[in-house]
Order: sequence, then C-alpha cells, then structure tokens
Amino acid sequence: MEKWNPGQFRILPDGTVYAKVGTVGNCAGVQGVHARICLTDTLELTFTAVDDPEWDGGEYGPSVPGTALPEGFRQAVLKGVMDAYQESGQHMGVHFELLHSTHHPVDASERMFRHSAWIALTGWLEQREAETFEKPAPNPNQQE
Repeated sequence: MEKWNPGQFRILPDGTVYAKVGTVGNCAGVQGVHARICLTDTLELTFTAVDDPEWDGGEYGPSVPGTALPEGFRQAVLKGVMDAYQESGQHMGVHFELLHSTHHPVDASERMFRHSAWIALTGWLEQREAETFEKPAPNPNQQE
C-alpha cells in the first residue's frame, strides 16, 4: 500500500482516529473514515460498522454512519484494514469500529476508501508502537 503523510491521519481528543485521502477541489475529492480502534483479548482482527441514531439521513457528506456507507465502500474499508493489519506483522487482537465516513456522491471510490482505512489502522499502530517505546524502562537500581 502507498505511504501516507501526517496530515492524512489524526487521533481525536476522544481517542478515535480520522484518516482521509484526497483534497477538496481535485477530481477525486476527499474520502475519509472515522473509527474507534482498540486491542482485544483475541489474536485476530475484527471489524464492525455502527449506526448513528442522531444521523439526519443524508446519503453523502462529512458524517455518514458506518452502517449507511454503501456496501461496496464498506467492504473496501474492511480490505484496507485487513491490508494494514497483515502488513504490520502484528500478532494481537485488534477491533476496528467504523463510526462515520466522509464522501462525495460523484467522487467516491473503493480504492480511496481502502487507502483511508489502511492509513487509519497503520497510523494507529505506529502511534501505539511509538508510545510503547517512549515509556522509560524501570531502573532496577532506583530506590523507592
């Protein structure tokens, strides 16, 4: 999968992640995924798409619930998540919960949804790894 730049991925204050592909104004438009990613007790990848009871029912825009995303695009998100998980070489349980998507009715593509989902999980895994390595190891000689 393609590399990504930091502007395409961010962890939001509530701990969820947002990843996007494209820019406003180009022919491909912007497509993004908003997800909650967490570790699980299993050694597998799981995926769900959720509903949003406060959704206004619009088919397109900046906040379409995961369950309202057309099936082909939802499957592309799943493929992107699976690609990122397999490429990471991780052997841990990860759950990817698709909360919302951002897409345009004309410019949306499975390729871009797959890539934005790949960025979301890859970015989350890299951030998690960086935080793990930033923690100093306990000093066995330190007195309490």
